[in-house]
This record gives sequence, C-alpha cells and structure tokens, in this order.
Amino acid sequence: MNRLCPSMLLLSLASLGLGCSPSQDPIMAQHRAKMILASEPDKAVSLTEAKSILTEESDIVLLGRVGSGELDPFEKGTASFVLSEALADDHGNDDGHDASDCPFCKRRAAEAPIATIELHDEAGKPIAVGADKLLGLKKGQTVVVQGRGIYVADLDTLQVKAGKLFVRSPKK
Repeated sequence: MNRLCPSMLLLSLASLGLGCSPSQDPIMAQHRAKMILASEPDKAVSLTEAKSILTEESDIVLLGRVGSGELDPFEKGTASFVLSEALADDHGNDDGHDASDCPFCKRRAAEAPIATIELHDEAGKPIAVGADKLLGLKKGQTVVVQGRGIYVADLDTLQVKAGKLFVRSPKK
C-alpha cells in the first residue's frame, strides 16, 4: 500500500498554490478592518504644516500622497511607506488645472518634507507585511493618516507611527 507522508502532502498542496493568499488571510483582514477608516478624519494637515507643529512627538492627522519621486514607496516585509506633499486640490479653480503640471504646485511639493509612515497594530507593534499588500495602497494615492509623529530636522522628515488610515477616492 502506497502511503503519502504528511510532509509530502503539504508540499503538494503548496505547489498547487492552495492556502490563503495575502488578500484572504484572516489576520490581514482583521488589520484592514481596524485600520481603514470609513470616513475622512477632520483637521488633517499637510506635511509642510506638520513640520512646524511637531516640535515633540504628538498625535497628528496628516494628509499626503503615497510615494516620493521615482522610488518604490513601500518597504518590503513591513507595513511602512513614504508619503509626500499632496498637490493642492483648490489651486487654479478651473476644471483644466493639472496640479502635476503646475509650477506652483510642483515647487510646493518639492520644498515640503517627506514622511515615513509605519503602521502598527493595536499593541503598538509594527506589522510584518508590506503596506501595499496589507491595505491595497498604490503609489500616487492621497491618504489621511492618524498616528503619533515627530519632525526630524536633520533628515527633513516626519516620522509617524500610524494606526488608522483613510484613502481618498480620486477626483473625476
């Protein structure tokens, strides 16, 4: 009688791709349910404003854009990412305004600090899966992040330990 040992069975199942994908993982689903906000928090500030407010570590609600420049904004193996200044929605009150082509908007973004966002669970521990996989984030999305942050002048960087996040829908 030919018997398949348990390790061979597991190896066979793994090679077939059976099991939980990251999007179906129940632990990741729990993190998403606790982190993703259904509505946008009030009083979000830009990275430039946060730079002047965060003289010591404190609570912050930060508005920004996922990514900065050409580099990948997501760190592999940990739920952290880079945030840059969100381009102004209200500048140039006509329908043809493209903030990505506007010299004023581009200069404002270039002069702003960047922010490193590290997502933490309720116990305050960093989550060991990429933020893009965990929350479905994509470079260029505008988000509002709630957490505790500080401005590090030597690096011209905001460092934020976040627990909640709201993803804005793109404007049409």
